[in-house]
Amino acid sequence: TGIVTATELDINGKGDISGDLNVAGVSTFVGNVNLGGGNIVLGDSGSASDDRLTFGAGTDLSIFHDGSASYIRHTTGPFYIESNSGQTAIQIVPDAATDLRYSGSKKLSTSPSGVDVTGTLNVTGISTLGNDVSIADKIIHTGDTNTAIRFPAADTVSIETVGSERLRVDSNGNVNLGA
Repeated sequence: TGIVTATELDINGKGDISGDLNVAGVSTFVGNVNLGGGNIVLGDSGSASDDRLTFGAGTDLSIFHDGSASYIRHTTGPFYIESNSGQTAIQIVPDAATDLRYSGSKKLSTSPSGVDVTGTLNVTGISTLGNDVSIADKIIHTGDTNTAIRFPAADTVSIETVGSERLRVDSNGNVNLGA
């Protein structure tokens, strides 16, 4: 009972503190730190090292808030966010690609030319494309897949209904109807 002032304190066994504990300097814990339903509270970060939750040597990974925005920053290698099954859901490679994954399979990836999508891109609403659209062979009508606008050969376009070609414009400008 009372005030204890010590320059070094070793507690072997259990130590209970029922009030506030203020520690100045570096604190090292070996083993788990259980908060028992409490919080770790950090102030706003004013500089690169103030009030951050950091992991690794130096600031390999840090989580902080600067008073107006919140950050998760990493400085070494790729950054992964995993699902509860341990599969990568998001992969960020510094100054390179960012990938979104579904069940571990890459579905969306940034690239030097923009964004690459693997699989089906389902868009609800109006799509506005500001430049060319590149299509390998054909445009089909949803729910009526035997109706299409096709590009069957170089410099050739055709229209199909009921699975048969009905109109073709070839590279010479010839127009064929039902032929």
